[in-house]
Amino acid sequence: MVSRLEEIIENTAKVFPHNKAIEDYEGNAIDYSSLETNIKRVSNNFQNIGIKPSQSVSFILSKNVDSILCLLAVLHSECNYIPIDELSPPKRQISVIVESRCTAFLFRESCVDPQLLESLPTARVHKNFLGDISLAFFNWENYSDDFASKNLATILFTSGSTGIPKGVCLKHENMLPFIRWSKNITNLTEQSRVISIAPLHFDLSVYDIFSTLMSGGCVYLLPAKEAKNPMLISMLLEKWSITHIYTTPTMLKLIIQYGKVEKYNQTHLKNIIFAGEQMPVETLQNVINTWPDGNYFNFYGPTETNVITHYQVDTSLPIENPIPIGIECPYAKCKILIDNVLYFVEPHRSGELVACGESMFDQYKNASSEHVFYLDETGNKWYKTGDSVEINGNGQIIYKGRLNRMVKRHGYRVELDEIAKAMSTLDDVSDAAVIFADEKLVAFYTDSNFNISEIEIRKHLGDLLPVYMIPDKFVKILELPKSSNHKIDYQKLNSLLDE
Repeated sequence: MVSRLEEIIENTAKVFPHNKAIEDYEGNAIDYSSLETNIKRVSNNFQNIGIKPSQSVSFILSKNVDSILCLLAVLHSECNYIPIDELSPPKRQISVIVESRCTAFLFRESCVDPQLLESLPTARVHKNFLGDISLAFFNWENYSDDFASKNLATILFTSGSTGIPKGVCLKHENMLPFIRWSKNITNLTEQSRVISIAPLHFDLSVYDIFSTLMSGGCVYLLPAKEAKNPMLISMLLEKWSITHIYTTPTMLKLIIQYGKVEKYNQTHLKNIIFAGEQMPVETLQNVINTWPDGNYFNFYGPTETNVITHYQVDTSLPIENPIPIGIECPYAKCKILIDNVLYFVEPHRSGELVACGESMFDQYKNASSEHVFYLDETGNKWYKTGDSVEINGNGQIIYKGRLNRMVKRHGYRVELDEIAKAMSTLDDVSDAAVIFADEKLVAFYTDSNFNISEIEIRKHLGDLLPVYMIPDKFVKILELPKSSNHKIDYQKLNSLLDE
């Protein structure tokens, strides 16, 4: 049994050496035997120019064969990889690099702002390290990496309430239980063809890349911009004879609405997995009507734990409303936290979902993790998801909503306070608050000089935040409502929308 992610390729190459492993949007492809050989070659090149085990290597790369090759070579070098959103504004990309204190940085010049490296303590740059991919080394003065470990596989940065992205540290031992389990439950085999829509900084990509490669199947890569085009995705489902898709309910809805699915032969698609946000009943019914011979899976779990519950839809029965997030995965344990007391998952209980198990992270790279754990009487740590749930009569977990200021939008985690803090960096915005209502981000703000426009605010936020964090609506008010303890009254803000 493999104990590290890079061993997945070594094992699969022995069994299916000539199976196609990866194909990208440009038509480049590589089989398992060649993939293994090239991983070792690139890993040797890493070591020859100074990359050492336990170091962190970040990258801003569009998804293609070479970028996945680099990712796997980083792991083979006993380092950890840090994927950065290529569509995020440069200031946010720089923030992730600074917070990660990575040793090296892989990039394509076409994907990064020319000023990015000038804003960082760049020591040296190896241009065209692999094709059009260059490699930069950083020199962080007076920095000692207390997180250095050969066991660390990746650091995935998510939205942070302080205004600074948080780095979730995941070890090989955290990721492998999900990879093994998901491969089996979703029927991945050496015949499988999986379309990779999720960007590499999004945890859904773990399934696309590693679960597929463990099975001996082929992963088909879509770059970030193309992955937003539902009509293109619909066409590629036929062109690539895709058997598996793992994406958000929003994307499935867009494919059905705008993908002209009736034009294409998509009968190969037999496994539809969705996660990242709540699946509406109407959308699921449309998914089943569109691909009637499929298996349908609802996966649930935050980045800190990966998937911890699952629900397989039984199409012989009416669709449950709301659709359950299901039962715990075999490597995870779930309980309900009520008034600071843990209870077993039993019918008709409701409270905050907490979890522990093999897939759970230990710490953040750049922030304290103490507040996200509940310690039981034996000293075991339970991750507090911040999700309100209830248990139905069948013992299945039902997602009810959020208990804190973090929401999910298009599958991405969004800390509402991070948006408000970004707005407050504008000189003319004296106060700001953001709520999530009817699946939309609504920003309230006070304008100290009465002269700032919505266009100016949008432009400012566009320089700091990814597009999925830009509010849908801006509301200027004279003063933010406050509670008796002088905190922002978010309930009052919600009521203002109805006036």
